[in-house]
Amino acid sequence: GYPGTPMGALAVLRQILVDSARLNSGALRRSPDPDFSRLGPAIFVANGRRQIENVLDLLRDFAPDLPVVILGGYEAWLFADRLKQQNVAVLFEANFGEAMESEEDLKVKSSEERPYWQEPLGIREAIRLRHSESVAGFQRLREAGVKCALVPPKKGADWKDVCSQLKENGMSATDLWSASSVDVANVLNMQRIGKVKAGMGADFVIVTGDPGPEADIEWVFADGRGWEFEQADEDTDEGKEDGAKDSGDGEGANVDGTW
Repeated sequence: GYPGTPMGALAVLRQILVDSARLNSGALRRSPDPDFSRLGPAIFVANGRRQIENVLDLLRDFAPDLPVVILGGYEAWLFADRLKQQNVAVLFEANFGEAMESEEDLKVKSSEERPYWQEPLGIREAIRLRHSESVAGFQRLREAGVKCALVPPKKGADWKDVCSQLKENGMSATDLWSASSVDVANVLNMQRIGKVKAGMGADFVIVTGDPGPEADIEWVFADGRGWEFEQADEDTDEGKEDGAKDSGDGEGANVDGTW
């Protein structure tokens, strides 16, 4: 259905923003204004440079004060200065895939012996460059001062590989943990999650080991109620079938103390 093209979608969005401005001006006042104060930021799914540029141009021309988050952001680092200037946040979807194998691992033949199916050197170098830029893109957004956070790729199984590549690119385990938890709450303006303190929602996990996908989950808390997870022995399968153990009476576990 309409709008089924980027041009149609942009036309609809422009008209919506123009109509909103006219309503706010009082020109078409027919009923009391709705209360939008509790709504979160508008989220635009945009990955390529043209998509991101369209979003930024749309906001600049029609809604410069609208709180906005870009979801995806594969090439958002190319517009880091504009994103910061226009106060647009990014939920960076770490979906850059696996790194291309080295020339040795690919068993590359010389140009004279190259089989028809082997990609030319120029193409291989371009693929490696594009991949390295995408891995470094999130760090570039952070260094530029863009409000951003990290979200897993569509395939959850790729998350471990994503974290490994980001660490190899210089991102610390602590920054990685923060970027994929507290920073997400901040970008989405979610007030009662992201910290362990009085007045916040009691939804969090307790892990052992370095933060990341290889950390062992010890406790999971939801609405103040805790479940303890027994770690399986490395040499046996004990504990795998038992799963989580409820903390008991449903009134929540006591987690007082020094953190």
